[in-house]
Amino acid sequence: MKDLFILLFFVVTTVGCAKKNNINCDIDMDKSIQIFKSDQLNATLISVNNGSFGVHYQLKICSQNLVVEDISIRGDENVPKIDSIMGYNIYLSYSFPNLKTNEELGLEGILLGDALLNREQLKFNYHFTNKIRY
Repeated sequence: MKDLFILLFFVVTTVGCAKKNNINCDIDMDKSIQIFKSDQLNATLISVNNGSFGVHYQLKICSQNLVVEDISIRGDENVPKIDSIMGYNIYLSYSFPNLKTNEELGLEGILLGDALLNREQLKFNYHFTNKIRY
C-alpha cells in the first residue's frame, strides 16, 4: 500500500510539474503562426499579445515532444519566419523595409528576456537576417 501511495505521488507530482513548466510541446493552433519540422527537431513560432505593449514571439524548439529550448524574440509589426534548421543552427528572417536585404541582424536587437541576458547558455545558434517579402 505504501509503494502504491509513493507511485501515485510521483505520477501526480511529475504530471503537475510538466504542466506547470510547460515542458511538453503541445501546440496552440490559434496562436502559432508557423510550424517547422526538420529531421530531429520541431520549431513552433507563437504570437504573444502583450496588450498595449505590443506583440512578441515565442520560439519553441522541441525534440520527441519535449521542449529543448524556448526563447522570446522581437515582434512588433515585423513577423519573423523560420527559414531552416541545420543541426544546431536555426535560421530566421524578418522583413524590415528600411534595412538591406540579406543583412545579418544582431542578436541584441532580436532576442528578448532570458535569451538576451543569458546568450551563452542557449543550446542553439540563432541566425537572423533581413529578407524583404512582398
